[in-house]
Amino acid sequence: MIKGVVADETGILLSGVNILLYTGNDMIHYNKGVVSNQNGEFKFMDLVKGSYRIVTSMIGFESQEVTVILDKESMVLDTLRMKEAINLLEEIVVVSNNLDVLGEKNVKHFSKREREKSATALDLMTNIPQIKIDASTNKLVNKKAQSILILCNGIKANELDLLGLRPEDIQKAEYFPEPPVKYLHSGYESVLMVTTRQAKEKGGYITANLENSFMAGFGTDVLQGRYSSGENDYTLRYFIDYRNLDKNRFSQSYKYTLNGDKEYNLEKNGQNGNYTGQYHKIQASYSRNKNDNYLFVSKATLSVNPGSENYPQLSSGIEAGKPITEDLSHLFVKTHYLSPSLDLYFSKQMKNEQEISFNIVNTYYDSKSDRSLKGDNYNIVTRLDNQSYSLIMEGEYEKRFQSDNMLSAGIRYFYKTLDEQYRMNEDGEKQNHNLTHNIYMYADWSGRKGKLIYTLGMGAEENIQQTDTRLSSFILKPMLSLTYKMNKVSSLKLRSSLSAYSPNISLLTNSPVYIEPTILSIGNPNLKSYYKVVNHLLYNYNRPGLFMEVAAYYDYARHPYYPIYENKGSYIQKRYDNISNAQQAMGQIYLSWNPFDFLNAACYYEAAYQSSSINHSNYKHWHHFVNMSLSASYKDFTLEGMVILKNKGLNGMLLEKDNNYYSATLSWKKKSLTLSLTTLFMHDPHISETVSGSAVYYRETKAWNNFKGLTYLRIAYTLPFGKSIKRSMKQRLNNTDMDSGIFIDSKTKM
Repeated sequence: MIKGVVADETGILLSGVNILLYTGNDMIHYNKGVVSNQNGEFKFMDLVKGSYRIVTSMIGFESQEVTVILDKESMVLDTLRMKEAINLLEEIVVVSNNLDVLGEKNVKHFSKREREKSATALDLMTNIPQIKIDASTNKLVNKKAQSILILCNGIKANELDLLGLRPEDIQKAEYFPEPPVKYLHSGYESVLMVTTRQAKEKGGYITANLENSFMAGFGTDVLQGRYSSGENDYTLRYFIDYRNLDKNRFSQSYKYTLNGDKEYNLEKNGQNGNYTGQYHKIQASYSRNKNDNYLFVSKATLSVNPGSENYPQLSSGIEAGKPITEDLSHLFVKTHYLSPSLDLYFSKQMKNEQEISFNIVNTYYDSKSDRSLKGDNYNIVTRLDNQSYSLIMEGEYEKRFQSDNMLSAGIRYFYKTLDEQYRMNEDGEKQNHNLTHNIYMYADWSGRKGKLIYTLGMGAEENIQQTDTRLSSFILKPMLSLTYKMNKVSSLKLRSSLSAYSPNISLLTNSPVYIEPTILSIGNPNLKSYYKVVNHLLYNYNRPGLFMEVAAYYDYARHPYYPIYENKGSYIQKRYDNISNAQQAMGQIYLSWNPFDFLNAACYYEAAYQSSSINHSNYKHWHHFVNMSLSASYKDFTLEGMVILKNKGLNGMLLEKDNNYYSATLSWKKKSLTLSLTTLFMHDPHISETVSGSAVYYRETKAWNNFKGLTYLRIAYTLPFGKSIKRSMKQRLNNTDMDSGIFIDSKTKM
């Protein structure tokens, strides 16, 4: 047996290194091949005495070779050191291709230059093709501008966690354009797994990331301190995201007839309204890492989210058969929630490349909503006072094999209650009690055989809803992925999966919210889970400086839930309900061009044919989407720009379009200090309207005029202190509950 560890030049242990063993002078056919584990360890078993050559390789590092003589049953090698593959040529840093496409995932190792020009780990992630930052929300988005499920060292995280990490803390990132079977229940279309290097502080660091606008009330600020001592780590973090905007305009149009003869045909033109909101998060965590053998983490979080919005409107048209002109109405919404949570985690490494992990999360929400709809002849006030509690428990087992195979299996249990007190005007209080259980079990097997990389997974989910009635559903979630490496730069992938989606508990409430005096919105206690089949064929081309994907998709959803507008005779009802089906066929192309280290251009285009079937009516629509970005660097400066253009997309019986997006950012970074200036243009209206041919015509638009050239300044600074120690155990599981229980049309929404 030959065993050893592999590390970089600074002593940081490296996981995922390919290590090949050759016999004697034969450098054509290798004897055995292994991959280093998360502690950088590797071993070759069942060897005869003799001469061997060991070759290590990893994307972003230079290959290393060492010759050993095995003259006894086993030997332990000195640490194998790998150098980053970086060559300096005048002012340009030339890097080897540090992105590798491996089956389901794209593995990214970051170059020294990429780390140097990034202020935080969040900025560093934008060096991955298909990932950018939405400057209006500080969220990572994929090529389709959708949110990404983020995991840090195997646990669920968010952009706030990445803001608190330095670029040098990151070892690598793995991006899954489609979720693995473990996350088929998550609702996310993409998954990003970030692996950190071992912590090196006996002491710690203080980090500040401050983004604030001098044109309007707009800011996102993070302060974090971390201290390490011996086997213990302590972290304290404060985050605030605030908005104070005064040029938002909310407009509505609708047309229908009630009671057979009362005509409603109104245009409600929004005037300058205001939105004020904050999101505060205080988090303290403690972790203990014992001899690279077990890890315990305890994390306590307090979240507070107050917000309010006020929209005046001028109405003209016909109301109940009578003409009206310039009638003034107001919509006022105020929401608030307070949420403490406690997160406990434990993992232990065992013999033979095995590991077990456990995670328990307790979350409580105390949330309130006051909504007032006021006009000349009406004043409708609804109030919600909710209490919600959830418990999430998850356990996972993982086993790695020397033959590039891996088995993982786990079970997740989610329990959530919602007690709602509802009041309209001076009517009596109505109380609702809702309860949901969700059990999800999963297992997957992945490996490689020659040029074929494969993953076979199976999930099983049971969802139970206890509202006015008891509903239960059970569904299997198979997933198959086959990737064929055609050559060193191109591959072909076929993936097919079946996933299920369960409604949030807030959608199960049946307390009405008035959008207009004759239009009410309501949830549905009988809303059922639904499943979606996704099939796609993807061609990938990846070489230094050029990354391209061409894909064809077909999605089919059976009984998905969407809001349905119905004419009830004396009023219009917007109700969440399961429709017959929805499907789409889509073509995509993505191109990222990096001709020099200082220049990157990327473009994504998709065209989709969408259809839905609702109550024996069929609706069809063509959807187009464009996402373009450009980044250029010179010495300590970086200039970035992004443009997103889209037309309306079909969602059930609604055509919806988010705001077009334009941003430009100029950054300067020197050692631990970063200054940047960002300008946003995204005032184009958000639009939601019923499709042509529906029984009810309703359209609403929201224009964010404060974002018409909004400019904000960012200051990021890290102050390290103390000496060096080492960490290696990494947390693998973590869960969060983000559903406050407030019905969607009762929330403030900028």
